[in-house]
Formats: sequence, structure tokens, C-alpha cells
Amino acid sequence: MTTEIPVAVLSVESPPTIIKLADGTVISVQLFVTQAVRIAGMWDAKGNPVYNYGLGQRVEILKAPEELRGTPNIQIAPSPEKAADMVLGRKPQ
Repeated sequence: MTTEIPVAVLSVESPPTIIKLADGTVISVQLFVTQAVRIAGMWDAKGNPVYNYGLGQRVEILKAPEELRGTPNIQIAPSPEKAADMVLGRKPQ
């Protein structure tokens, strides 16, 4: 039986990956850790502690061709920091 030790996520910083689609749209994709749990008594091949992670993602359209644009009808997603705060139940800083 393994023991899981919760480890607080103190900061969420991850550079986005910028992707250009064939239709000319440019999107930003960002992955971030929302929670971390260290597995007691387990180490990887380099001697580092082993963790399980909760992950979140943020996808944003940075640019779209004018002919693909329309009238806004959905809300924009929160920032990675705000999303992590929401998932972890933390008050925004």
C-alpha cells in the first residue's frame, strides 16, 4: 500500500505552445499543474521522488482569419492561475 503526501502548488508558470492551423487560425495551448501528490518511498531512475499530478489546460485562439470570425456567443476561459485557484478552492491572489 502506498502513502500519498499532498504537496501544495505554489506557482503556476508554463510557457504556451503556439500552433498555426491550416485555415490560418493561430492558437495558444498551455498545460499547468493544479495539484501534486508525492508517493512516499518511491523514487525514479535518477533518484527523484515520484509524484502524481492533477493537470489543467488552457487553449486560446490568438488570431483567426476575418472570414472565419462571427458574433461572440461563449465566455472566454480563465487564466491558468485563476483556473488552478478555482480547481484547488484557493482564493485568488
